[in-house]
Amino acid sequence: MELSNGALFLVRFTSFTCGGVAICFSLTHKLADGSALHTLVQTWSSVCRGSSNPVTPLLIGQKFLAPRDEFNAISATVNIPIETFVQRRFVFSASKIAELKAKVIHEFHEVLQSYPSRVEVVSALLWKCTMATKKQKMGSFRPTALFQAVNLRERLSPSLPEAAMGNFIWPIMVFANEEKDFELHEAVIEMRKCLNEFNNSRANMFRGEDAPRAIMGALKERGEFFRSNKEMNVYKCSTVCNIPLYDIDFGWGKPLWVVTINKMVSNTITLADTGSRDGIEALITLDEEEMALFEQNEQLLKYASPNPSIYASCGLNYNSRL
Repeated sequence: MELSNGALFLVRFTSFTCGGVAICFSLTHKLADGSALHTLVQTWSSVCRGSSNPVTPLLIGQKFLAPRDEFNAISATVNIPIETFVQRRFVFSASKIAELKAKVIHEFHEVLQSYPSRVEVVSALLWKCTMATKKQKMGSFRPTALFQAVNLRERLSPSLPEAAMGNFIWPIMVFANEEKDFELHEAVIEMRKCLNEFNNSRANMFRGEDAPRAIMGALKERGEFFRSNKEMNVYKCSTVCNIPLYDIDFGWGKPLWVVTINKMVSNTITLADTGSRDGIEALITLDEEEMALFEQNEQLLKYASPNPSIYASCGLNYNSRL
């Protein structure tokens, strides 16, 4: 089976006249996810600093899920249609995230006897605002699905170490079939329910001899669902929050800003820690017409700052660090 007809991993190093540098990575998900990329870069940077005991990436794919004939039905090359869209950056401070949590915490705890995470409340608000934008554009509400990417390493039994290399991301789907489902607390509660259901009953389908058959069945089920629901609006959300990307140090010091860029797919939400570690940066892709409406959404602007200075996101004054 042909692995790819393009580059699998690209690195670009840029040096600026001010003395600063930027290191850019482009890695296909056929090889690894965000956690695996962090492990790779963490090991690389440790070696650059002369560490005698760097983190060792664990190549366990063969033992975890060995190649099987069932996977031959999946093309190794993904042809993504060219889309016209724009990407915008919004930053949620720790205080605004606390306000969002306060709006949903009573209902959330009453139903689930736990508390919402900052990623859940931010992604729920962004999903709610994207659908308000879609309704404004189309004139009526349409059912919608949100794909949430989850890290399987910690959800398997027994769990896998964080240094395990590969793409251990699996999307779980959250649905909103009626507009009332888009009350903020309802969206956050439904997101957690779907995550709990996956953790409790589906995560371990990736282990054992029947894993390839179970995975192929899940992919077929998902494909059939969307073929029969072609009018459904679909959004994709992923997060690298809590992955210590800001601790990477090649010997020049830790990064001022870490950002993930999507130039291929629209209707996406990508979340990352701010430099201060307590806020969230969100990168949103929508088509141009929808983005023009999205940027004016009053509920969004109540909690998020559109593209603030990276110094502000890091909790620094402009002149405090070059």
